[in-house]
Amino acid sequence: DEMKVTCLDNEDPQNTDTCTILVLTLPSIPLDLTSNPITYESCVLDWDIPVDDGGEITQYNITGTPDDINSNPSITMDTFLDLTPNTAYMFNVRARNSLGLGDPASVQCNTTGNIPPGFVDVSV
Repeated sequence: DEMKVTCLDNEDPQNTDTCTILVLTLPSIPLDLTSNPITYESCVLDWDIPVDDGGEITQYNITGTPDDINSNPSITMDTFLDLTPNTAYMFNVRARNSLGLGDPASVQCNTTGNIPPGFVDVSV
């Protein structure tokens, strides 16, 4: 946010000018957060930048449960792999600037229980 004020010259108080002051705040909530399960064990989150960046957004912080998910992308989307099939995940996305983290936007992503035909689990 910017604010215009009248500035005085200390040496000549009759000399004034308009100064611009940049006011830094925490970012507002990311907009239009959506989730899409792309496979039985992955989700994609996508969102728009906040209305107010509070200065300049440096990255986003994503947390998710139930698996203690944590990610810090610099773009407005992220993909989460190796999730548990047929599980409801809750994600929070917050914008970060030089002052810290803003309030979160939240979304649920439900991985499907549909394992692809021909899938063979070779994990031990």
